[in-house]
Amino acid sequence: MTQTIPDLAALHTRLSENDGEAKTIIKDPTKLKALVAKLETAANAAPADVSTDKKRKEIISLAATVARIKTVIDSAGKDMKAAYQENIKKVDSRRSETRDALDKIRDRIRQPVTEYEEAEAARKAELEALINTFNAAANIPFGSKSDDITAKLAEARAITISENRFIGGELEQIKEAQERALSVLEAGLKSAREAEEQARVIAVSYTHLTLPTSYSV
Repeated sequence: MTQTIPDLAALHTRLSENDGEAKTIIKDPTKLKALVAKLETAANAAPADVSTDKKRKEIISLAATVARIKTVIDSAGKDMKAAYQENIKKVDSRRSETRDALDKIRDRIRQPVTEYEEAEAARKAELEALINTFNAAANIPFGSKSDDITAKLAEARAITISENRFIGGELEQIKEAQERALSVLEAGLKSAREAEEQARVIAVSYTHLTLPTSYSV
């Protein structure tokens, strides 16, 4: 043991003064295994004789030297980790910058198609809104007054359809919905006016109806 302790002490000193060697051990699995094997050999060679104070101190010294070597290697690894993490931060920052820059280029290239798609979506939404408006206008609640139906009819007729805005059969769909709404409203208006006229006539008839003031027995 008297030869082992100085050898390990010298190894500790060398690693402490040259962190490059300690970092090499961390990076190289073969060298790390060699170091562990060397320390295991020292441990195996260490007698377990604790009969004297001197022998006990030698055991304690050897264990302490191994612990100091461990601290040096671990410290070197910690420094390497910090450096790697800093590099990772730099890489992540550059990745983020690259993503943002390339996203802008991608969006600029795709802009014409994006604008076309947005215009198409707006046009289809307008198409659906027009058809829904005419379908709603064609729904006449029971008992609607002629004035209300006249107002709905005027609104349906006033809606302007841009023929250049719609393509294919879309324009036909809108016109069919409008014509159907106008037809229903016109028929509803006619029925409402007839019902109101009939009610007026009946009311007038009741007004002119003369009832007897007395009855003969």
